[in-house]
Amino acid sequence: MPEKKLKLALPKGSLLEQTLKIFSSAGFEFIFTNSRSYTPAINDPEIECVLLRAQEIPRYVSKGMIDVGIAGDDWIGESEAKVKELASLEYSKKNVKKIKWVLAVSKKSDIKNLSDLEGKIIATELVKTVEKILKHDILALLELMRRYLPKALHKYLHLGATSYDIINTAYALILQQAFKRVFWPKLNEVDQVWREKIGQYSTVVQTGRTHLQTALPITVGAWLAVLH
Repeated sequence: MPEKKLKLALPKGSLLEQTLKIFSSAGFEFIFTNSRSYTPAINDPEIECVLLRAQEIPRYVSKGMIDVGIAGDDWIGESEAKVKELASLEYSKKNVKKIKWVLAVSKKSDIKNLSDLEGKIIATELVKTVEKILKHDILALLELMRRYLPKALHKYLHLGATSYDIINTAYALILQQAFKRVFWPKLNEVDQVWREKIGQYSTVVQTGRTHLQTALPITVGAWLAVLH
């Protein structure tokens, strides 16, 4: 049986070039069969590589689908992934300080502080991070929803997307999916076993009961069929 390889996730996109340089300085070299290859070879037979979006890597690592990966603190925080930091890598020689995320508005904007954002549109990829900062669970979600709607409909989105509407609808959908994916399949399994038992015990006789007293004999299968 072949030995299990270490699954390593590298961030594709703008971070890939610097990532390859960091690994190269440690003696690792990668071979890409073509420009669209997402599974480059590496000069270590005990490592298996895959390219993923940086924002997806923390989640894959936390779920055990990937053994180790490279991602920024921002995406680890956004995904709320439970991972352990093994090393801090330097991706910029010009500035070794941590990069800051800022809330930017136009110079002509009337928005001066966070409280002025009430009812405003916020553009962000870090939905959960924005929700934590603003302590509001809908503003960032609305922006995410706007990405999938025609621009002409954006101004109408919040009319039917209050916290009450979205959260309660989400609970209903969660219960619906739980019924379809968990409860209903298990119920079918119980039904199948029950039907088998009805046939299996169709000739086994037991004492009938009625009004808390002994009655005419019936079969176990017949009793199970009534309960079914």
